[in-house]
Amino acid sequence: MDKEKRTKASTKAKTKYNKKTYSRTTISLKHDEMDKLNLHCQKFGYSKNGFIVKAIEEKIKRDEEQQGNEIGCKDKND
Repeated sequence: MDKEKRTKASTKAKTKYNKKTYSRTTISLKHDEMDKLNLHCQKFGYSKNGFIVKAIEEKIKRDEEQQGNEIGCKDKND
């Protein structure tokens, strides 16, 4: 099998896997926000995608913990 056929097959397999495994979204950032994100990721060695995914995970965790604390406070006051 020549290199071009292997490359096309590999690309097709990767595309199929990515489509099955991942969802995509688009965000809009002001230029200065994108500059801050780029600089931060470069400084700490993050990929932008990795940084955004981690930030989302951390925010969800904080929100869930806060909600649990609020529910706990309400239960104690009843």
